[in-house]
Amino acid sequence: MPTSSHNLFDDYEVYASEGVIAEATPTLPGFPSVILPNVKMFDLLQQLGAIKRQQPANTPLLPYGRGESEAIGLALEQQYVLLIDDYEPLKYARTLHIATVTTADFVVSLNQKGVVTQGMASGWLGRLRNELRDELIDTAEQQLVFV
Repeated sequence: MPTSSHNLFDDYEVYASEGVIAEATPTLPGFPSVILPNVKMFDLLQQLGAIKRQQPANTPLLPYGRGESEAIGLALEQQYVLLIDDYEPLKYARTLHIATVTTADFVVSLNQKGVVTQGMASGWLGRLRNELRDELIDTAEQQLVFV
């Protein structure tokens, strides 16, 4: 049975650069007053101190978006684990020997710690399949445990 008192951020410190924040909190073109649910959640997590702002001293010039480039730079400088789902930047970060985790990996870790059941984790991975490469989801599904 999953533990109900576990907080998602009990095991992690999360840092986000301005580029990551900009990409994670988009506005709808033509509807600037509409606030998307994921944006509300991200803002709330920042207000609660669960996500801390930090900029890399040097952002590498990479063929990726600002957020990915800043995140890779910050992970390199601070030796942070990099949470990243974009496949090409993920592969590149791994060539630099940066420790990486994808959202699918994170779901697996929550399942393995007993925070979420195998069924819950499978459901989340199923929804992520539209956003992540199949091989990332397939690998994650093989790691789920019955809780």
